[in-house]
Amino acid sequence: MRKLISVTVASLLVFLATAISSPQASAQARVDIFVTPIPNAPFSGTIHVDRSTVMRDGSVVRMKTVREIHRDSRGRIYNEARTLLPVASTETP
Repeated sequence: MRKLISVTVASLLVFLATAISSPQASAQARVDIFVTPIPNAPFSGTIHVDRSTVMRDGSVVRMKTVREIHRDSRGRIYNEARTLLPVASTETP
């Protein structure tokens, strides 16, 4: 019974690791901007993100977005994620 549970847990961990590392699985949810939570050092800012992805066929897909990031006086982080849009788009992310 323990062996079955161990195999199930190992399979789940491999699946999660694959899903997290796959660009398609985490393109919108990926947190690639890290801010250290430091108390008494609040700030806010706007980050312009440009992301290029080389596809298997060799084509390049370029995307853009804008993100707001804030840290309050208690060190809590607010990191807003918006939808990635094609670079040629005139929409606001």
